[in-house]
Parts: sequence; C-alpha cells; structure tokens
Amino acid sequence: MKNPYFNRMIITDPAEFYGRAREIRRIYSRLSTTRPQCLSIISKRKIGKPFLLHFLAHPQNVNQHLDTSEHYAFVLVDLQGKGDWHPAGFFELVSDTIKAQIDNVPDLPTEFTNGQPNFYECFRKLIQVVGQKKVKLILLLDEFEAIGRNTAFDLPFFSFLRSIANNNDVAYVTTSRQDLQKICDHAEVHESPFFNIFTPIPLVASRMRKRGN
Repeated sequence: MKNPYFNRMIITDPAEFYGRAREIRRIYSRLSTTRPQCLSIISKRKIGKPFLLHFLAHPQNVNQHLDTSEHYAFVLVDLQGKGDWHPAGFFELVSDTIKAQIDNVPDLPTEFTNGQPNFYECFRKLIQVVGQKKVKLILLLDEFEAIGRNTAFDLPFFSFLRSIANNNDVAYVTTSRQDLQKICDHAEVHESPFFNIFTPIPLVASRMRKRGN
C-alpha cells in the first residue's frame, strides 16, 4: 500500500500539514506585534523548513492566526541554488517576488549613483511604496546559507537589511541549518548587529508529523 505520509513535493495544502503547532503559534505571535519581529528557523536538513514557510504564507493560515491579516503580506523567496551571485541579484529577485505577490506595486525607475545602478536605493524605495499601503511585509527567506556563506554579501549589505527592518514594518523569517551568525562567518560580517534582530526558532525532528515527509 502506498504510504500517504511520504511525498517529496512541497506541500501547499494546509490540510496536509501536521504538527509544529507550538512553533507555528510562536511564530505568528512574534509577527503579530506592533512591529513584526524577525525570526530565524533553524534545523537539520530534511526536517521540513520549506513546508513550514509555505504553511505560514498560506492565506487561510494567515487569516486564522492574525487578527488583522489584511494588513500583512507574506512573500516567500527561495534562495537555494542561485550559485555565484551578488547583492544586486538578491535585490532583483526579492523585488520581483514582492511585485508578483502584492497587488498594484509599480515598477520604479532605477536609482543611479555615479552612473551605476544603486540597487540598495531601488529596494529602499520599493519598501517605502509597500509601506504606504499600510502593509506589514513578511519576507520568508528560505535557505539563507545561499547568501550567508557568500563573501560577496558584505557588512554594508547586512547593515542595510537591518536598517530596512528597523525603520519599516518589515520582518525577515529565515531558514538555515545553523545559527545565522555561524553561517555568516566571514570576518567582517560575523560581529554584525544584523544578527541581534532575530529570535531563533529551533525545529526538532522528533516533533514533526506531517503528511508529505
């Protein structure tokens, strides 16, 4: 007989997701504060981190767990397998995903500094446009190792992400196999205050029960 609890495909139907009730309540409670908080989901491989992010972003679950769900936008970004990339590629990917998932976010003119595209300012302006909609933006960043272990993502990059979260209704929910500070272990980034904005959410394999893995 086919095992109904084995499925390597991403689960997108909330009815097929089981377990993690305590972690789910904790995550949504942290996101429901006046200023949503940044969270770092940590576990070994094959525990189901992508499944959990899809569950968190599903409108049915957002409506169930957040009293003002209409004021939230959950944007899921898969960072895995991007290869040798740079901050410009990150901002382009995240910006395109935001515009695809949030209605009526316009394409903004490119900002230039000394004749070169300034992707930081472009992203900052996009975040401001989203904020004008009175939307709390939750960026679900899967496989954060893809940028954490890449030395092209330097201290100014992480400082910029921190400033975005500190000055806007924006929160990051990351997944990784280790603490963020351990995966971002190149010298100048290791002591960055970026890591101080995160609350760790560890996942333990023995407490996971869901159809699909």
